Amino acid sequence: ILGYLPVNLVLRRTADLWGKYYRPGRIRFIPRGNNAGVFEVTEFAHDPLFCTTMDAWLQVAAKNMGLKNTRVVQTACIHSGDDHCRWKVSWE
Repeated sequence: ILGYLPVNLVLRRTADLWGKYYRPGRIRFIPRGNNAGVFEVTEFAHDPLFCTTMDAWLQVAAKNMGLKNTRVVQTACIHSGDDHCRWKVSWE
């Protein structure tokens, strides 16, 4: 389904999808230009393996949406003392 929907729609609706699978917790996508953005996960106590899972999920979702040369970099983590987890995502 991700490959058939407009990228901007999928990114804007990420929070809706998140809420179907994870509680408590919230995710939001913050656009950073046409080919980049930031995902922030808050209010979600998780084990350290979740961060690696999220890295993989973002890469696979980007591939399924047809995005090329996707880069995913985690820039904040609750396991490093931050108050939320954040991933910077960019693509061509």
